[in-house]
Amino acid sequence: MSALAWKRLLLGVLIVAGVATLGFVFQAGGPPSTLARWIVAIAFGGWTVLPYVVLGLLMGRLGPRLWGWIVFAAGTALVVGLAGWAYYSGFVLHLDPQSGILLVLVPFYQLVIVAPTALLGLWLSVERSRVDRTAQ
Repeated sequence: MSALAWKRLLLGVLIVAGVATLGFVFQAGGPPSTLARWIVAIAFGGWTVLPYVVLGLLMGRLGPRLWGWIVFAAGTALVVGLAGWAYYSGFVLHLDPQSGILLVLVPFYQLVIVAPTALLGLWLSVERSRVDRTAQ
């Protein structure tokens, strides 16, 4: 797969994950009826999609090398898969009043996963590009 194909695939995954996450936010809090509830919903919505936005922005910095995209895709799959499982388990399978804490903790854990995998993917894609240029 080319870098453009990887980028399109991962952007699609991130968009679907972001929309699903926002669905869990609104499912957890109910429909916002007052200004205060709208502010809270927007704040939690922004916090919960932050890892996907960070991944999307960092994706633009990746070079053309395949190993960087593979590592980045593995990190994206880990972030999206674990969050999807946690939200589904907390808000659908085992609905509990305390499941709302997932909206605070899961994005933090996602960012902890994003940092090393994204940095490694960026390093692999850029470092290999520099090596190729010096070999020419």
